[in-house]
Order: sequence, then C-alpha cells, then structure tokens
Amino acid sequence: MQMRSHADADNEFYRWGFSNGMFTREQEIDRGSPLYTTGRFRLLESDGDLFILELFDFSGDRISYEDNPMTIKIEIDRANDTARITNTLFIRVGP
Repeated sequence: MQMRSHADADNEFYRWGFSNGMFTREQEIDRGSPLYTTGRFRLLESDGDLFILELFDFSGDRISYEDNPMTIKIEIDRANDTARITNTLFIRVGP
C-alpha cells in the first residue's frame, strides 16, 4: 500500500509504503531536500481500522533517535480512501 500526504503550507510532503513486512518513508521539504528511509515493520496491535506498527532495522536517512525501533499509529478511513499516520492525513496513491 502506498500513502501520500498533501503538501502543507511549507510545501512539505511524506510518502509511506508498506509491503511484506518492509516499509519505505520519503519526506520532501521544499521539493529539493528528500529524505529516504527503508526498514522492516511488524504489527503490534490491530482493532478494526486502527493499527499500531513497530518500525525497525532502518537504512537511509534517520527516522528515530539513534535508529531505535519506534511505533506508529495508523487509522484507516476506508470510505474516503485515506489514513492518518501519526496524526498526518494521507491519501492512498497505489496498491
């Protein structure tokens, strides 16, 4: 699944991808300073359309302090084909 946030007032966007236990995270600031991280994830909790994932084994740009595992919360809104990932609204852009 590929999810992309809308650009905000500072022209910043994020893109997350999750597939087969692997994730990608891309962050662009001013469309000229991309940060790119890959790693693994595992599902810690799920309750309907609410998921808590643990991210670990990072490569690329730093995503957490000292690259320690971290958790993120994902809330799916199937009716609008959107999700909130750690309180940022994302739209689905691919399978």
